[in-house]
Amino acid sequence: MLFAALAILSASQAISMRTVWFKTVPSTGDSCIALTDSKVYALGRSGTALAIDIVTGRTLATRYLGKLTPAIGTSNTEGVFAVVDSQLCRLRNTDLTIEWRSPGKIDFPEIGVAVTPGPDGTVAVKRLRGVSFFSATDGKSVGKQWAAGFGSPASSPLYTEGGVLFMSGAMALVDHKKDKAIWTAKVGQATMSETPHIERDSIYAVTKEGLSKVDLATGTIRWNVKGCGSVSPVVGEVVVTNGGGLSGYSTTDGKKLWTVPQLATLSNALKVGSDMVAVMYYRGRSVRVGVFSAIDGELLQESGHLAQYSLTGVSRLFLSKQGTIIGNYRTTAFCLASGS
Repeated sequence: MLFAALAILSASQAISMRTVWFKTVPSTGDSCIALTDSKVYALGRSGTALAIDIVTGRTLATRYLGKLTPAIGTSNTEGVFAVVDSQLCRLRNTDLTIEWRSPGKIDFPEIGVAVTPGPDGTVAVKRLRGVSFFSATDGKSVGKQWAAGFGSPASSPLYTEGGVLFMSGAMALVDHKKDKAIWTAKVGQATMSETPHIERDSIYAVTKEGLSKVDLATGTIRWNVKGCGSVSPVVGEVVVTNGGGLSGYSTTDGKKLWTVPQLATLSNALKVGSDMVAVMYYRGRSVRVGVFSAIDGELLQESGHLAQYSLTGVSRLFLSKQGTIIGNYRTTAFCLASGS
């Protein structure tokens, strides 16, 4: 079902999405965002952080913090975490003042930094050559830095019920509290920003070698297909990837089901319904978000012009508790709703 070019060229037939709010993030380049149930937190390279009401888009707090790395993580229970002057910091969620800084400087990469609060009171941080863990309470280091034997760069860490998952030269599930690896799998070299996706008892991950399905409990590789882009969500029985165009693969055997080859994607693909995904892309010089069928790749809804395309930056889409799509591109943050 290779109808991708037709779907893109006939975008006028798609339902128009509604822009709920639009916000400029003070930045000299990239920005980044993260959500809680009620707020959007945005950081810009200029050093300014914003807290934004997720429903109205009203700015609730603004604070200059210093030299920022575009990385932020949030948790409804643990707080807001950001990288300031090469240190992990926790920000007060009301006024964005710094509550603590991790001791010493951290070797963060220039791009692809990831800060992930976990459900166990720790924060996983992707460093230049591995993953480290810190206490969400006081910022002290927890356990060792995971790097040896796995190579670099590391993927964004992902908390699971059985441990923390990340990829470098291999995929690893680690028990960070006991400083031991539960299993490793040689799926190939991770890309700088790749994050595995977990669905039920399986992991879907993309490396430089292709897309793999891995058993979550044992690390056994179920199948591998060559030449895929970044892995995105599993929607029903389809795993979606979005590098070099948007594509859908069977979760059973990795067979390609459909592709949208002419789509220049800028963000992760986001599951927004039982059978749909949203992704940011540019057409000409216009940055937009579209909602596609995960069954056959058809373009169903499309936003209006959101920004002028300049460079591929740190862009993400999130689904809010309210059912809206929250995203960012360069110095903008926005909220979109279905046009239906």
